[in-house]
Order: sequence, then C-alpha cells, then structure tokens
Amino acid sequence: MFFRDEGPQVCVYCGNIAGNVDHVPPLVWVYALGSEYFLAQAIRLILVPACDECNGALGSLKLFTLIERSRYLLGRYEKKYEKFLRGEIWSKEDIDELGRGLRERIDRHRTCQIGFERRIRILEEGLRKVP
Repeated sequence: MFFRDEGPQVCVYCGNIAGNVDHVPPLVWVYALGSEYFLAQAIRLILVPACDECNGALGSLKLFTLIERSRYLLGRYEKKYEKFLRGEIWSKEDIDELGRGLRERIDRHRTCQIGFERRIRILEEGLRKVP
C-alpha cells in the first residue's frame, strides 16, 4: 500500500477521498510504548492517507499495523452496513411504476448501497493481497 505525493489522495483502507493522514501505529501508542518498542517488533511507523470515517473509526485503537487496522474496519463496516446492504434491489420496471419522490429515494438508497459495497470490496481485496 502506498500513496502519491501529488494529485488527489485516496483512503488506503476503503478507496474514498482521503481528507486525513492515519498514523500507523497510532501516535498515542508510540508515545506510550516508545518507538523502540515498535522497532524491536519490526513494526514500521508510517503515515497513510485516510478518509474521515476510517480515520475516525480507527482513532487510537491498539491496532499497530495496516493489516490489523484493515481487518478491524472490514468487520466494523460489514456490521454497520449489514441491514442497509440486505435491502431489496428493485427492478427498473418496479421503479418506473413509482411516483417521482419515491423513485428518487430508492435511487439514493441504491447509490449508497453501491458505495458501501465498494468500500467493503476494497477492504477485502486489500486483505487478500496479504500473505
């Protein structure tokens, strides 16, 4: 996993636009345990681009590697979006029969579903690449 020095940054975890930088491991743990602890454990101290939601969800949790942090987020998002993603997928014919307001609401719901599915898929793909 990497990030570029120019152009728009994407969250290393979920692929959304990155508005923050995540400290891996969290700075509070680096200060508490000392950088020597992490060096002895062969855990690199890195900065990665992260979206607001991923960065906020991870915060100062005792998760010291990108893999640990990604696994945590995957479980969190699967649980958080479970009911939303289980929602029925409407056919175009069914949607065409509805009034404009309800049709727009269903379209917004489907757009959110696609976004949530994409985030989870990106997290899963990133973890599959780990040996």
